[in-house]
Amino acid sequence: MPAQAFGERSSRVAARFPTLDAVFADVGNLKEAYPRLVERRMRGDLFYGMLLWEDPRSRLAFDVSPSLLTQFSDLDQRRAAFDALAAGTLVVSGTPVAQLTAFDAATTALAREFAEFASAQLFWSSNERERFAAQFGRRRTCTEILASPERIPDFSAVTPAEPRVVIWAPELPAAATGLLAFAFEEWRGDVFVVCAGGDAPRVRAEYLDAGDPHVGDLLSGAALVVTASLSDPGAALAFAQRNVPQLVASTSGAHEAIRGAVVYEPSQWRSVYAGALRACGRPTELRAQIGQPPPLRISVSDWSKSAPLVSAIIVTYNRQVELEGALAAVAAQTYPNIQTVVVNDGGEPVAGVCARFPHMNIKLLDRKENVKHIRAMNVGIEACDGEYICACADDDRFFPDHVERLTDALERTGALVAHTNCIAHYTKRLPEGSRVDIGFNGSVYIDGLDPTFALVATSINPTSFMMRKKLYEQIGLWDPETGYADYDIQLRMSLVSLFVHVDHFTTSWVLYDDADSFAATMVGERAHSSLRRIFDKYPAAGRPAIEQARRNLEEVVRKRQAGTKYLFLPTFYMPGFRAGEGGDSIVSI
Repeated sequence: MPAQAFGERSSRVAARFPTLDAVFADVGNLKEAYPRLVERRMRGDLFYGMLLWEDPRSRLAFDVSPSLLTQFSDLDQRRAAFDALAAGTLVVSGTPVAQLTAFDAATTALAREFAEFASAQLFWSSNERERFAAQFGRRRTCTEILASPERIPDFSAVTPAEPRVVIWAPELPAAATGLLAFAFEEWRGDVFVVCAGGDAPRVRAEYLDAGDPHVGDLLSGAALVVTASLSDPGAALAFAQRNVPQLVASTSGAHEAIRGAVVYEPSQWRSVYAGALRACGRPTELRAQIGQPPPLRISVSDWSKSAPLVSAIIVTYNRQVELEGALAAVAAQTYPNIQTVVVNDGGEPVAGVCARFPHMNIKLLDRKENVKHIRAMNVGIEACDGEYICACADDDRFFPDHVERLTDALERTGALVAHTNCIAHYTKRLPEGSRVDIGFNGSVYIDGLDPTFALVATSINPTSFMMRKKLYEQIGLWDPETGYADYDIQLRMSLVSLFVHVDHFTTSWVLYDDADSFAATMVGERAHSSLRRIFDKYPAAGRPAIEQARRNLEEVVRKRQAGTKYLFLPTFYMPGFRAGEGGDSIVSI
């Protein structure tokens, strides 16, 4: 599939990689891109994702510099103002700039989930990869570095007649280059700025539009090119191919791929001048061959030689449409050896639904009476023939790579249980029986589970884990007497096994907005007593911090009011729905 782009910068980048199956999105276009990524992930597509963003502190420095140059005309006043900007003590509209250099919480959550939904995340450099982890609080397991030179004007380098500097900013308006241009106010040589036009700041540099026919001549005699890009190293790579002396932004990571490049800190004007003194006349060159990242794969295992049987349990009760969707999701799995155990929990006949999938290995268990989900799950477990077992409700979904990723993890580690990430899928039931999407949350079920945390709560949705059947034989089946059966079984698992974490979204868990939802029914004393029963069953004697955390959680659960729609809110709302409906906790129980 060709590259998809959401935003102006993303469109330019996608044009450089037209055959790369990737989704590019500007940070300001995340809401537009988000549902497309979820759609592709649910479909099982393998694709790269790349967020186009800039270091907030550097971006703010570039944005503030025009007003500083307008406000102050005296050189020393300007130097003092830019020094304050670099130190973070400059006050803008009553707020120090040091407090204006972070994304808001909503953007941070969407950016983190955008990166998670992709099969692998693309970065311009390892520098950007580390900054992303620090800025958005998440480090992806699967990442690749994307490097490609941009197109620059043709020119033939000649020996400079004088230390001419060219600031290369063809995508920036003239005003946004003010900080870089000001840094060369006392440069003893000509300074030119190649930009996207607009009113030029009052500095000694000469400004040219990127399309000016003289740009090539300027580059030919340049002793130094300063690339203004804060993130994309493409122009710097192109100049390095021609051995042009360069000063590059530290945030672009261009220096990782270029030998001889000197870096500057975009918010610190003095580092620009000092760096220019070191970089002027110093040739650069590419360190290594650059190109597109490799094709994506789910696993490297040869399942034609060895594919142990996996049993997938689906419990259903009077929901034939949902059951058909769940069966279709199992049928779409990339893994070749699956037994599907359908437990009809005393509902209307479903043999006809199962018959629509004649190519599947289906074992249908028809219960005469409705024993509710947990007991029906246990019936399914006892009937499984597979070495590995996974399960989902009929309205939840496995994505096509779910079984393969987990089987691969268990086969390669010898662990007893493994899990993936799960998307919380919020939906509204319509009167005629259909559903409409409300929103999504990809920030809750994305973490691993250590034994200590398991003593208090769980971070794993039951739809997203797979275990060896022999583990059930060791710890027993699900406990139908507690309202938090998924927490109970995972706590028992954690006492004897580690949870291998496969850092990919491969399942979705449906949350309804009506009175039948889990959040609406597990409230007050009923919820508290269910939780207390588990804590009494697995005491944490001698661990006062755990006991206190348990008491805190009990209080949260006890105070949950009837009518609560969700345990936690969507991070993304579909058009037509607004934030703020229900939800009181981000801890999953």
